[in-house]
Amino acid sequence: SVLTEIKATEDKRVTRKKAEYVARGPTGRMAEEFFISRFNAGLTPFTGVLKDRRDDGVGFDFEVSTRRHQALIEIKGLAKEFGGITFTDKEWRVANETQNAYVLGLVTQVATSPKIGFVQNPAKNFVPVHRTYTTIAVNWAISSEQLNKIEFA
Repeated sequence: SVLTEIKATEDKRVTRKKAEYVARGPTGRMAEEFFISRFNAGLTPFTGVLKDRRDDGVGFDFEVSTRRHQALIEIKGLAKEFGGITFTDKEWRVANETQNAYVLGLVTQVATSPKIGFVQNPAKNFVPVHRTYTTIAVNWAISSEQLNKIEFA
């Protein structure tokens, strides 16, 4: 019933702002791969051992460590030369907690002619707008009783 009400409200809108869709997944992956290639070629300000932390849920993508220093690097990508970026709540919290160890790597024009720039301590150097969203998720569940009917070979 909630979805019906939302749909009815959406249908009543006379004008809608046309949003430009930007695929964040592929753009972000290309930016991360560009960073890795630049790091491996010695074309970043970082030296040391590169550790991929993208699947660890730690609030940053890469860690570069030496005996004396550790850099926590969050890579963001833009399809165009200019645009805004978003941080997850966890990324921004970790940036605030780790301060100078946290570095934003921004790759622009990812698919055409990528360029990368770095900002140490983005929590100190930027003033983001905080946005909170409430999401309605719809899913369809199939019970284990139904799945038990499948014959496996």
